[in-house]
Amino acid sequence: MITTWILNQPVVSGNSVSFSFSPISNGQISLVVKNTNGGVIVYDSGPIVSGKTTVGPKVIQQSGIYAAVLVAFGVTPVSNTVTFNVSGINPTPTPPAITCSQVDFDHDGTVTILDMSLISSANGTKVGDPKFNKAYDLNGDGVISQADIDIVSGFFLQKCGPVAL
Repeated sequence: MITTWILNQPVVSGNSVSFSFSPISNGQISLVVKNTNGGVIVYDSGPIVSGKTTVGPKVIQQSGIYAAVLVAFGVTPVSNTVTFNVSGINPTPTPPAITCSQVDFDHDGTVTILDMSLISSANGTKVGDPKFNKAYDLNGDGVISQADIDIVSGFFLQKCGPVAL
């Protein structure tokens, strides 16, 4: 016999949502949250060993109506379904597309180890540091980090077109 849980109405604070339920789980269940506009699963907690769980801001990234249910074995609903509204959240803007030419820092027409070396030498610098180079801050967060280096590595050995003389 499968236990039935009571899922309480969640507490919504911005785009963080806290759920409580009873009885306490011993790892048999997980929480699944869907966006009701299309029914896309935005969160699956995996096994829960408690009587509560929180869905954080990285999951709920836009306003809308969501539905949550506790499930066993990944698919079988074992609780009531609750719906909740998240409002006032604007989707994260999509950064402008990075081109091969933008990461060809030495302007030789190909992204090579030299380009990787140039950006790596500025790793960890931020706006205001002497070694900070805005051209290397590809994600625009004000810090040269592994995220920026990863963008360059995605273009490694690509030819960027003719070099302007």
